[in-house]
Amino acid sequence: MKLYSILRLTIPLVAGIFLSDTCFRSLNLLSVHFGVMAVLFVALLWMLRTCAYRYRWLFGGTVSLFLLVLGSTVTQIQWDKINCDWSSEKKVYRGVVQETPVEKGESHGMQSKDRGQTGAAFCL
Repeated sequence: MKLYSILRLTIPLVAGIFLSDTCFRSLNLLSVHFGVMAVLFVALLWMLRTCAYRYRWLFGGTVSLFLLVLGSTVTQIQWDKINCDWSSEKKVYRGVVQETPVEKGESHGMQSKDRGQTGAAFCL
């Protein structure tokens, strides 16, 4: 496993991204993520100073858990950037259609460029 030691860091990070994307997509857990990361970071610093060599597995497990939460946090931050709250009341949205609309079942999909709107926040 020494040849592939980067996998020890990559696997928990990818697992955190996957879990956050599949399980926590609709939840806003950023404050929980940051709290857990802070506790794990303090635990890592404490282990670096005080733990004996025989407890190295505990340090490795804590690093893996920290990376799992870090991957989940980064994914949650990205999901928050594209989160749209569409109002239930009628509004006028303005934009420029950039490609030919494609029929998708009961709706139409297209790319557009934001040109502003009347009455609420607009995001695509």
